[in-house]
Amino acid sequence: MKLVGLFLLCTQLSVWAIDNPSNHMETGSCEEYGLIADLALRQINADRKEGYIFSLYRLSNVNLMHQRSQGIVYYLTIDVLETECHVLSKKEWKSCKERPEHESVYGHCLATIYINRIRKIDKLYSYNCTMRPVPAEKIVNRCPDCPILHTVDSGIITTADLLLNKYNNENGNANYFGVLNVTRASVQWNFGTSYSMQFTIQETVCTKAMPHVKVSQCEFMSCKFAHKGHCKGSYRNGPEVHMDISCEVFEPEASKPEEHPRLLGGEPHHKRQQNHLHIHEHHHHGDDDSCQPQKAIPMGTVQLLPAIDQSSLASLLDLPVVSEQVRPVLLPIIPGKAADEQKDSGAGGESDLVIFPFPETISEECPGQPKNQVDFIQSLFTEDPDLRHPVDILG
Repeated sequence: MKLVGLFLLCTQLSVWAIDNPSNHMETGSCEEYGLIADLALRQINADRKEGYIFSLYRLSNVNLMHQRSQGIVYYLTIDVLETECHVLSKKEWKSCKERPEHESVYGHCLATIYINRIRKIDKLYSYNCTMRPVPAEKIVNRCPDCPILHTVDSGIITTADLLLNKYNNENGNANYFGVLNVTRASVQWNFGTSYSMQFTIQETVCTKAMPHVKVSQCEFMSCKFAHKGHCKGSYRNGPEVHMDISCEVFEPEASKPEEHPRLLGGEPHHKRQQNHLHIHEHHHHGDDDSCQPQKAIPMGTVQLLPAIDQSSLASLLDLPVVSEQVRPVLLPIIPGKAADEQKDSGAGGESDLVIFPFPETISEECPGQPKNQVDFIQSLFTEDPDLRHPVDILG
Protein backbone atom coordinates (compact mmCIF):
# COMPACT_ATOMS: atom_id res chain seq x y z
CA MET A 1 0.00 0.00 0.00
CA LYS A 2 2.84 2.35 0.79
CA LEU A 3 4.30 1.73 -2.67
CA VAL A 4 0.93 2.39 -4.28
CA GLY A 5 0.51 5.60 -2.32
CA LEU A 6 4.03 6.74 -3.25
CA PHE A 7 3.33 5.93 -6.92
CA LEU A 8 0.11 7.98 -6.89
CA LEU A 9 1.89 10.91 -5.23
CA CYS A 10 4.69 10.86 -7.80
CA THR A 11 2.11 10.64 -10.60
CA GLN A 12 0.27 13.71 -9.25
CA LEU A 13 3.51 15.67 -8.95
CA SER A 14 4.48 14.72 -12.52
CA VAL A 15 1.10 15.82 -13.86
CA TRP A 16 1.41 19.12 -11.93
CA ALA A 17 4.90 19.69 -13.27
CA ILE A 18 3.79 19.09 -16.88
CA ASP A 19 0.63 21.16 -16.53
CA ASN A 20 2.25 23.99 -14.60
CA PRO A 21 5.17 25.62 -16.42
CA SER A 22 5.80 27.94 -13.49
CA ASN A 23 8.02 25.40 -11.76
CA HIS A 24 10.95 26.28 -14.05
CA MET A 25 13.03 29.39 -13.38
CA GLU A 26 14.80 30.99 -16.35
CA THR A 27 17.38 33.74 -16.62
CA GLY A 28 16.80 36.69 -18.93
CA SER A 29 18.58 39.47 -20.77
CA CYS A 30 19.09 42.77 -18.96
CA GLU A 31 19.00 44.63 -22.27
CA GLU A 32 15.76 42.96 -23.38
CA TYR A 33 13.83 43.60 -20.16
CA GLY A 34 14.85 47.21 -19.52
CA LEU A 35 11.25 48.40 -19.98
CA ILE A 36 10.07 45.89 -17.36
CA ALA A 37 12.62 47.33 -14.92
CA ASP A 38 11.35 50.84 -15.66
CA LEU A 39 7.76 49.73 -14.97
CA ALA A 40 8.74 48.00 -11.72
CA LEU A 41 10.71 51.03 -10.50
CA ARG A 42 7.80 53.38 -11.19
CA GLN A 43 5.52 51.17 -9.09
CA ILE A 44 8.13 51.00 -6.31
CA ASN A 45 8.37 54.79 -6.17
CA ALA A 46 4.58 55.13 -6.20
CA ASP A 47 4.22 52.69 -3.31
CA ARG A 48 6.75 54.36 -1.01
CA LYS A 49 5.70 56.94 1.58
CA GLU A 50 9.12 58.06 2.87
CA GLY A 51 12.43 59.03 1.29
CA TYR A 52 13.38 60.12 -2.20
CA ILE A 53 12.41 58.89 -5.64
CA PHE A 54 14.85 56.40 -7.17
CA SER A 55 16.09 56.65 -10.74
CA LEU A 56 17.13 53.70 -12.90
CA TYR A 57 20.90 53.30 -13.22
CA ARG A 58 20.90 49.87 -14.84
CA LEU A 59 19.15 46.52 -14.77
CA SER A 60 21.61 44.21 -13.02
CA ASN A 61 19.96 40.77 -13.09
CA VAL A 62 16.84 39.04 -14.45
CA ASN A 63 15.10 35.78 -13.55
CA LEU A 64 11.62 34.91 -14.73
CA MET A 65 8.91 32.25 -14.47
CA HIS A 66 6.14 31.60 -16.99
CA GLN A 67 2.71 31.03 -15.46
CA ARG A 68 -0.21 28.89 -16.63
CA SER A 69 -2.20 32.09 -17.10
CA GLN A 70 0.24 33.04 -19.91
CA GLY A 71 1.66 35.73 -17.66
CA ILE A 72 5.23 35.96 -16.38
CA VAL A 73 6.64 36.64 -12.92
CA TYR A 74 9.87 38.64 -13.19
CA TYR A 75 12.53 38.73 -10.46
CA LEU A 76 14.62 41.85 -11.13
CA THR A 77 17.71 43.33 -9.52
CA ILE A 78 17.64 47.03 -10.38
CA ASP A 79 20.59 49.32 -9.60
CA VAL A 80 19.24 52.73 -8.62
CA LEU A 81 20.33 56.23 -7.63
CA GLU A 82 18.53 58.61 -5.32
CA THR A 83 17.10 61.77 -6.90
CA GLU A 84 16.31 65.14 -5.33
CA CYS A 85 12.54 64.56 -5.60
CA HIS A 86 10.73 63.38 -2.49
CA VAL A 87 8.27 60.51 -2.96
CA LEU A 88 5.45 62.80 -1.74
CA SER A 89 5.76 64.68 -5.04
CA LYS A 90 4.56 61.57 -6.96
CA LYS A 91 6.77 62.60 -9.89
CA GLU A 92 8.09 60.18 -12.50
CA TRP A 93 11.74 59.35 -11.92
CA LYS A 94 12.71 60.53 -15.41
CA SER A 95 11.58 64.08 -14.53
CA CYS A 96 13.68 64.19 -11.34
CA LYS A 97 17.22 65.49 -11.07
CA GLU A 98 19.79 63.06 -9.71
CA ARG A 99 21.91 64.22 -6.80
CA PRO A 100 25.34 65.79 -7.39
CA GLU A 101 28.13 63.24 -7.24
CA HIS A 102 29.28 64.23 -3.75
CA GLU A 103 25.71 63.71 -2.46
CA SER A 104 25.13 60.39 -4.20
CA VAL A 105 23.03 57.69 -2.57
CA TYR A 106 23.20 54.46 -4.55
CA GLY A 107 21.93 50.91 -4.20
CA HIS A 108 19.65 48.29 -5.68
CA CYS A 109 16.08 47.05 -5.47
CA LEU A 110 15.08 43.40 -5.62
CA ALA A 111 11.67 43.56 -7.28
CA THR A 112 9.12 40.85 -8.04
CA ILE A 113 6.54 41.88 -10.62
CA TYR A 114 3.83 39.94 -12.47
CA ILE A 115 2.95 40.90 -16.04
CA ASN A 116 0.24 39.48 -18.28
CA ARG A 117 0.22 41.35 -21.58
CA ILE A 118 -2.88 39.56 -22.89
CA ARG A 119 -5.00 40.58 -19.90
CA LYS A 120 -3.18 43.92 -19.54
CA ILE A 121 -2.10 43.24 -15.96
CA ASP A 122 1.10 44.56 -14.41
CA LYS A 123 1.34 44.12 -10.66
CA LEU A 124 4.30 44.73 -8.37
CA TYR A 125 4.28 41.91 -5.83
CA SER A 126 7.15 42.92 -3.52
CA TYR A 127 10.41 44.86 -3.35
CA ASN A 128 13.40 45.20 -1.06
CA CYS A 129 15.72 48.16 -1.66
CA THR A 130 19.13 48.62 -0.05
CA MET A 131 20.80 52.03 -0.31
CA ARG A 132 24.13 53.51 0.77
CA PRO A 133 25.51 57.10 0.77
CA VAL A 134 28.78 57.95 -0.92
CA PRO A 135 31.76 57.49 1.46
CA ALA A 136 32.94 60.69 3.15
CA GLU A 137 36.52 59.90 2.13
CA LYS A 138 35.54 60.00 -1.54
CA ILE A 139 33.81 63.35 -1.01
CA VAL A 140 36.84 64.91 0.70
CA ASN A 141 39.25 63.61 -1.95
CA ARG A 142 37.05 64.81 -4.78
CA CYS A 143 35.69 68.04 -3.25
CA PRO A 144 37.39 69.16 0.00
CA ASP A 145 34.94 72.04 0.49
CA CYS A 146 31.76 70.06 -0.16
CA PRO A 147 29.29 69.45 2.70
CA ILE A 148 29.42 66.14 4.59
CA LEU A 149 26.38 64.14 5.69
CA HIS A 150 25.42 64.75 9.31
CA THR A 151 23.51 62.45 11.62
CA VAL A 152 20.03 63.60 12.58
CA ASP A 153 20.50 64.58 16.22
CA SER A 154 18.66 66.96 18.56
CA GLY A 155 20.62 69.94 17.22
CA ILE A 156 19.54 69.22 13.65
CA ILE A 157 15.91 68.84 14.71
CA THR A 158 16.05 72.16 16.61
CA THR A 159 17.50 73.86 13.53
CA ALA A 160 14.76 72.40 11.37
CA ASP A 161 12.18 73.86 13.78
CA LEU A 162 13.81 77.29 13.46
CA LEU A 163 13.74 77.11 9.67
CA LEU A 164 10.11 76.01 9.62
CA ASN A 165 9.21 78.83 11.99
CA LYS A 166 10.58 81.25 9.38
CA TYR A 167 8.49 79.57 6.70
CA ASN A 168 5.32 79.62 8.84
CA ASN A 169 5.72 83.34 9.53
CA GLU A 170 6.26 84.27 5.89
CA ASN A 171 3.80 82.16 3.91
CA GLY A 172 0.11 82.87 3.37
CA ASN A 173 -1.26 79.56 4.64
CA ALA A 174 -4.11 79.61 7.14
CA ASN A 175 -2.66 76.87 9.37
CA TYR A 176 0.77 76.24 10.81
CA PHE A 177 2.91 73.36 9.58
CA GLY A 178 5.05 71.15 11.81
CA VAL A 179 8.22 69.15 11.12
CA LEU A 180 7.29 65.57 10.28
CA ASN A 181 10.63 63.91 9.51
CA VAL A 182 14.17 65.16 8.82
CA THR A 183 15.18 63.32 5.66
CA ARG A 184 18.69 64.62 5.06
CA ALA A 185 21.23 66.84 6.82
CA SER A 186 24.76 67.97 6.00
CA VAL A 187 27.35 70.29 7.50
CA GLN A 188 30.00 72.51 5.92
CA TRP A 189 32.73 74.63 7.51
CA ASN A 190 33.43 77.86 5.62
CA PHE A 191 33.70 81.14 7.55
CA GLY A 192 31.47 79.59 10.18
CA THR A 193 29.34 76.47 10.38
CA SER A 194 26.68 76.01 7.76
CA TYR A 195 23.95 73.38 7.97
CA SER A 196 21.83 72.25 5.06
CA MET A 197 18.83 70.05 5.64
CA GLN A 198 15.72 68.67 4.06
CA PHE A 199 12.60 67.62 5.93
CA THR A 200 8.96 66.77 5.41
CA ILE A 201 6.19 68.83 6.98
CA GLN A 202 2.51 68.31 7.73
CA GLU A 203 -0.37 70.66 8.38
CA THR A 204 -1.39 71.06 12.04
CA VAL A 205 -4.73 71.88 13.65
CA CYS A 206 -3.41 75.26 14.85
CA THR A 207 -4.55 78.24 12.82
CA LYS A 208 -2.69 81.53 12.58
CA ALA A 209 -5.74 83.19 14.13
CA MET A 210 -4.89 81.53 17.45
CA PRO A 211 -2.88 83.79 19.81
CA HIS A 212 0.46 82.69 21.34
CA VAL A 213 0.71 79.42 19.44
CA LYS A 214 3.64 77.04 20.07
CA VAL A 215 3.83 74.97 16.92
CA SER A 216 5.77 72.22 18.68
CA GLN A 217 2.66 71.60 20.82
CA CYS A 218 0.21 71.58 17.88
CA GLU A 219 -1.21 68.24 16.81
CA PHE A 220 -0.95 67.12 13.21
CA MET A 221 -4.15 66.88 11.22
CA SER A 222 -4.97 63.22 10.92
CA CYS A 223 -7.60 63.45 8.20
CA LYS A 224 -6.81 62.58 4.62
CA PHE A 225 -7.19 66.19 3.55
CA ALA A 226 -4.17 67.34 5.60
CA HIS A 227 -1.45 68.83 3.40
CA LYS A 228 2.11 67.55 3.47
CA GLY A 229 5.23 69.05 1.98
CA HIS A 230 8.97 68.86 1.57
CA CYS A 231 11.34 71.64 2.58
CA LYS A 232 14.96 72.51 1.81
CA GLY A 233 16.68 74.91 4.16
CA SER A 234 20.06 76.22 5.25
CA TYR A 235 21.31 77.75 8.49
CA ARG A 236 24.67 79.52 8.72
CA ASN A 237 26.07 80.38 12.12
CA GLY A 238 28.92 82.79 11.45
CA PRO A 239 29.43 86.47 12.17
CA GLU A 240 25.73 86.75 11.37
CA VAL A 241 22.99 84.13 11.49
CA HIS A 242 21.47 83.53 8.07
CA MET A 243 18.47 81.30 7.36
CA ASP A 244 16.93 80.35 4.05
CA ILE A 245 14.06 77.95 3.34
CA SER A 246 11.72 76.93 0.53
CA CYS A 247 8.93 74.39 0.79
CA GLU A 248 6.93 72.47 -1.77
CA VAL A 249 3.44 71.62 -0.49
CA PHE A 250 1.45 68.88 -2.18
CA GLU A 251 -2.26 68.41 -2.61
CA PRO A 252 -3.68 65.52 -0.54
CA GLU A 253 -4.45 62.42 -2.58
CA ALA A 254 -8.06 62.69 -1.41
CA SER A 255 -8.47 65.97 -3.26
CA LYS A 256 -6.71 66.49 -6.57
CA PRO A 257 -8.00 69.68 -8.14
CA GLU A 258 -4.55 70.22 -9.65
CA GLU A 259 -2.22 67.85 -11.46
CA HIS A 260 1.03 69.38 -10.23
CA PRO A 261 2.36 70.38 -6.79
CA ARG A 262 2.50 74.04 -5.90
CA LEU A 263 5.69 75.74 -4.82
CA LEU A 264 4.68 77.87 -1.84
CA GLY A 265 8.08 78.92 -0.51
CA GLY A 266 9.09 82.39 -1.65
CA GLU A 267 5.50 83.52 -2.24
CA PRO A 268 4.58 84.75 1.24
CA HIS A 269 1.35 86.61 0.57
CA HIS A 270 -0.38 84.79 -2.28
CA LYS A 271 -4.10 85.04 -1.58
CA ARG A 272 -5.07 82.28 -3.99
CA GLN A 273 -2.78 79.84 -2.19
CA GLN A 274 -4.27 80.68 1.18
CA ASN A 275 -7.85 80.24 -0.01
CA HIS A 276 -7.12 77.18 -2.13
CA LEU A 277 -5.19 75.44 0.61
CA HIS A 278 -8.29 75.14 2.73
CA ILE A 279 -11.15 74.51 0.37
CA HIS A 280 -11.58 71.23 2.31
CA GLU A 281 -11.48 72.79 5.78
CA HIS A 282 -14.97 71.50 6.55
CA HIS A 283 -13.47 68.00 6.63
CA HIS A 284 -10.96 68.84 9.36
CA HIS A 285 -13.16 68.29 12.39
CA GLY A 286 -15.98 66.23 13.78
CA ASP A 287 -16.57 62.50 13.40
CA ASP A 288 -16.33 62.42 9.62
CA ASP A 289 -14.86 59.11 8.47
CA SER A 290 -12.61 61.05 6.09
CA CYS A 291 -10.64 62.26 9.11
CA GLN A 292 -9.59 58.80 10.23
CA PRO A 293 -5.86 58.00 9.85
CA GLN A 294 -5.08 56.19 6.62
CA LYS A 295 -3.01 53.03 7.20
CA ALA A 296 -1.48 51.87 3.93
CA ILE A 297 0.68 48.76 4.17
CA PRO A 298 3.75 49.08 1.91
CA MET A 299 4.53 46.26 -0.50
CA GLY A 300 8.24 46.37 0.32
CA THR A 301 11.06 47.88 2.33
CA VAL A 302 13.86 50.40 1.95
CA GLN A 303 16.90 50.28 4.19
CA LEU A 304 19.93 52.55 4.38
CA LEU A 305 23.35 51.00 4.99
CA PRO A 306 26.18 53.05 6.52
CA ALA A 307 28.77 54.44 4.14
CA ILE A 308 31.60 51.98 3.56
CA ASP A 309 34.10 54.06 5.54
CA GLN A 310 31.73 54.62 8.48
CA SER A 311 30.95 52.22 11.30
CA SER A 312 27.49 53.69 11.79
CA LEU A 313 25.14 56.26 10.32
CA ALA A 314 21.73 57.28 11.58
CA SER A 315 19.07 56.07 9.18
CA LEU A 316 17.44 58.86 7.23
CA LEU A 317 14.59 56.61 6.08
CA ASP A 318 11.80 54.79 7.83
CA LEU A 319 12.60 51.07 7.88
CA PRO A 320 9.43 48.95 7.96
CA VAL A 321 10.17 45.39 9.07
CA VAL A 322 8.78 42.47 7.11
CA SER A 323 9.53 38.79 7.35
CA GLU A 324 11.29 37.05 4.48
CA GLN A 325 9.49 34.52 2.32
CA VAL A 326 10.60 30.98 2.99
CA ARG A 327 8.51 29.02 0.51
CA PRO A 328 6.51 29.47 -2.69
CA VAL A 329 3.25 31.34 -2.27
CA LEU A 330 0.14 30.18 -4.14
CA LEU A 331 -2.20 33.07 -4.84
CA PRO A 332 -5.63 31.70 -5.84
CA ILE A 333 -8.37 33.76 -7.41
CA ILE A 334 -10.66 35.23 -4.75
CA PRO A 335 -14.25 33.96 -5.08
CA GLY A 336 -16.95 36.58 -5.37
CA LYS A 337 -14.71 39.39 -6.62
CA ALA A 338 -15.36 41.11 -9.91
CA ALA A 339 -12.63 41.09 -12.54
CA ASP A 340 -11.81 44.77 -12.00
CA GLU A 341 -11.49 44.25 -8.25
CA GLN A 342 -9.23 41.26 -8.71
CA LYS A 343 -6.97 43.26 -10.98
CA ASP A 344 -6.27 45.54 -8.02
CA SER A 345 -5.70 42.70 -5.58
CA GLY A 346 -2.31 41.42 -4.49
CA ALA A 347 -2.60 38.49 -6.88
CA GLY A 348 -3.29 40.72 -9.85
CA GLY A 349 -6.58 38.91 -10.43
CA GLU A 350 -4.92 35.70 -11.62
CA SER A 351 -5.60 32.13 -10.54
CA ASP A 352 -2.78 29.86 -9.38
CA LEU A 353 -0.16 32.60 -9.54
CA VAL A 354 3.00 31.20 -7.93
CA ILE A 355 5.56 33.50 -6.34
CA PHE A 356 8.85 31.88 -5.27
CA PRO A 357 11.51 33.30 -2.94
CA PHE A 358 13.83 35.69 -4.73
CA PRO A 359 16.32 33.58 -6.74
CA GLU A 360 20.10 33.85 -6.49
CA THR A 361 20.84 32.69 -10.04
CA ILE A 362 22.95 35.18 -12.03
CA SER A 363 22.06 35.72 -15.66
CA GLU A 364 24.92 35.50 -18.15
CA GLU A 365 23.20 38.24 -20.16
CA CYS A 366 23.55 40.77 -17.36
CA PRO A 367 24.18 43.42 -16.20
CA GLY A 368 22.76 45.92 -18.67
CA GLN A 369 24.44 49.12 -19.76
CA PRO A 370 24.23 52.02 -17.27
CA LYS A 371 21.94 54.90 -18.19
CA ASN A 372 24.79 57.33 -17.46
CA GLN A 373 28.40 56.36 -18.08
CA VAL A 374 29.87 58.25 -15.12
CA ASP A 375 33.12 56.79 -13.78
CA PHE A 376 32.51 58.04 -10.24
CA ILE A 377 29.08 56.38 -10.04
CA GLN A 378 30.34 53.17 -11.62
CA SER A 379 33.12 52.99 -9.04
CA LEU A 380 30.56 53.15 -6.21
CA PHE A 381 28.86 49.97 -7.43
CA THR A 382 32.11 48.24 -8.44
CA GLU A 383 33.85 48.77 -5.09
CA ASP A 384 30.87 48.03 -2.86
CA PRO A 385 31.09 44.48 -1.43
CA ASP A 386 27.33 44.32 -0.78
CA LEU A 387 25.95 45.84 -3.97
CA ARG A 388 28.34 44.97 -6.78
CA HIS A 389 27.54 42.54 -9.58
CA PRO A 390 29.76 39.45 -10.15
CA VAL A 391 30.86 40.99 -13.46
CA ASP A 392 32.14 44.02 -11.52
CA ILE A 393 34.26 41.74 -9.33
CA LEU A 394 35.92 40.22 -12.38
CA GLY A 395 36.69 43.68 -13.65
